[in-house]
Amino acid sequence: MLDEKPERIGDLVLGHVIGRGASGPVREGYILSTNEIVAIKCFERDRPFQPRNEKERVQDEIDVLKSLPAHSGLPKFVDAIDYPKSSSVYVAMEFVAGVQLKTVVENQPEKSMKASKWLRNVFKQLLAAVDELHNAKIAHRDIAPDNILITAGNRVVLVDFGNAVCLENKATGTSSAGTLAFQAPEVASKLPTMDLYAADVWAVGVTLFFCICGRLPIQESSLMQTLLKVKSGDIAIPDNIQDATRDMLTALLEPNVSARPSAKEALGHVWFDLGDDVFPEEVSITPYQETVSDLAKRYVRE
Repeated sequence: MLDEKPERIGDLVLGHVIGRGASGPVREGYILSTNEIVAIKCFERDRPFQPRNEKERVQDEIDVLKSLPAHSGLPKFVDAIDYPKSSSVYVAMEFVAGVQLKTVVENQPEKSMKASKWLRNVFKQLLAAVDELHNAKIAHRDIAPDNILITAGNRVVLVDFGNAVCLENKATGTSSAGTLAFQAPEVASKLPTMDLYAADVWAVGVTLFFCICGRLPIQESSLMQTLLKVKSGDIAIPDNIQDATRDMLTALLEPNVSARPSAKEALGHVWFDLGDDVFPEEVSITPYQETVSDLAKRYVRE
């Protein structure tokens, strides 16, 4: 429970900071009129040293959040709240009580995971969410273990749409975004046009590699060496990885964009049909405590 009275702006109660993006913090929140617990993304109006196009970029992100399709693997948009006297514009999203996939992997005894039924279920949900995004003409552009939440019920939710773009009737873009280690070769090479949907699929492949191997596929000693390696698309898959898993990784990490499967095509891979006896180990997620509920109860009581 909070030690100080929560901050209230109109119908919105703001709680603890639970994350931070390029545009400002993400906070716990509570909407009084609907009795709803939410996550609040705060877009600060006048951040120091902000780029000239910051306002347009922030509006683009808000537009993406409003356009997210209804899907269990994506957070639900609740409301955009703009109080003229406030220092920020607030976007209320579904509060997902989950743990980062990165944390789940790093908490394993060997700091990596086997291709168990649990992991296959995670990536089936992830690819389904990515496919739904692409059907809605949205490219995420920053898929990584940090941006994937797992709930106690093993629901998988893709979050952080700060780099996402609406593509309308095209799949291509001209700018790079996201963490370098997860960028597709064509993105790192800054080609004149890039298939941003295919780049998302590559990032899913890097994420799967990280989960199974406990490390990134490209780990060079300098930024320049990393950039050159990412541009090459040369990924070495360890010899001890089971055949179906190896084939799945090879497909997702295909450097030739035209040969790389779509998210929908990847969902049909034989890897998802492996028997439970291949790697039977399962993973339990420690339930995340929704501390914002204490904030809500306290504020309502007062």
